[in-house]
Amino acid sequence: IQGGTITFQLRDSGNNLVPATVTYDAATRTVTLDPTANLNNSATYTATLSGARDLAGNAMSAVSWSFATGAVDTTPPTVTVRSPAAGAT
Repeated sequence: IQGGTITFQLRDSGNNLVPATVTYDAATRTVTLDPTANLNNSATYTATLSGARDLAGNAMSAVSWSFATGAVDTTPPTVTVRSPAAGAT
């Protein structure tokens, strides 16, 4: 893959581009998109990877997928087991 030909974008549900850093590791053939800020909770995003060309100049077909982030976890932690039990000697 010619690293400079890769386009990897993340968009929110309003089709706004999410600022991110994109890196390509030729040794592992891995493209990584790292948003510059935390994603919103309970939100849907669409990632699109396109433009990548191999060394012969053949371009890949664009690939898109969507995912949703989870809600904020507001449940505090609790103790469910103690060892030894309370009052043990």
